[in-house]
Order: sequence, then C-alpha cells, then structure tokens
Amino acid sequence: MQPIAFVIGNGESRRGIDLNKLHERGKTFGCNALYRDFAPDYLGALDTAICEEIIQSGYADTHKFFCNIDFPGRKFEKLPASKWGLTGEAMIRLALQMSAEIIILVGFDFDNLHNRKDFLNALINNIYAGTPHYPETKYEVGNSNGISMMQDIMNEYFEIEFYSLGIIPRALGKRLKPITVETVYHLPVIKPHWR
Repeated sequence: MQPIAFVIGNGESRRGIDLNKLHERGKTFGCNALYRDFAPDYLGALDTAICEEIIQSGYADTHKFFCNIDFPGRKFEKLPASKWGLTGEAMIRLALQMSAEIIILVGFDFDNLHNRKDFLNALINNIYAGTPHYPETKYEVGNSNGISMMQDIMNEYFEIEFYSLGIIPRALGKRLKPITVETVYHLPVIKPHWR
C-alpha cells in the first residue's frame, strides 16, 4: 500500500472526524494548536506564540515537534521552507520529504473561497477561534494564499495524489480530489513503517 499522510489543519470541517482512525491508517501531520485535542505523529508551528504555548505545555518534551523559531536552551527540528508562511504548507512539505505518496488534507477549509470570484478579503474559519492566540471569530485572509500554496505544491509534486476531506475550491478541483470520511475509515488499518 502507498504511504498515506494525513495533514491535519484546524478548519471547522474537522469537527466530528475521529482523528484516531486516521492515525491507524497513515502518518499524521498536525498544525499549531491541534495538540490540544490530538497528538499527531508530527506537529509543526510557525507562529511564535503557538510555538511558545506548545513548548510551555510540555508537549514538545514527549512528542515530535517542528518549530523554526529558536528558543534559549531548546532545539527543535526545522520545518521545510514555507514560501507562503503557512504551517499547513510546511507540514505538507514535511510529509512529502518523508516519502508520502498520498496526501489527505483534513480541516483545510478554504472557507467560502470556492464560491467567490474575488478571493480578496474572504473569511476563513478555525476550530480554535476565541482561544489563546486565535481571533474570536472568522477573520480576513486578505488574499488567496492557501489556494496559491496548494497550486504550487501540486504543480511541484505532480506524481503525488492529493485528496481533501473538506471543501475543494474550484481553482484546485483538477488535482485535489474529494474523499469521504467513510472511505478513509475503510482504508486498511496499518502502522506505517515509512520513514
């Protein structure tokens, strides 16, 4: 079976998905505050405040954590370069560096971007809205970085299969394929041995 990576973002579409079932079927790569609810195989953060929160919680002492910010007395493995400055991009690139052949995005919502002709000032959502280091409600993206980021990655890794458990914007519909939770839950239970 091809190595599967579940890259888990924090969009609201993630609610109700049993992340433990994903963990049984591939490697899990999580973003930012995901650690509050689930311990992925690999967690990454680019934001200083979230990195500090993760470190102060003790999570980084017992789990695989990637952070590109230097903290006195602490060394962490660095995330791959992120052209767009997005943790999701860095975690997708990490999964690809670790030989994933199938990428399944979870909680990458792109919110209402798929219904808009003009992506400027579109709103995105986050499951952690109103908690430390996250705005209270939906907030403005200001541009279509998430879509551009995915286009870049999919163009760079043309041989990789990309799927989404969430919303797929029209701009990504040719390469980013939908997959249902039921389909994912019926994948064979394995403990991946790839890298």
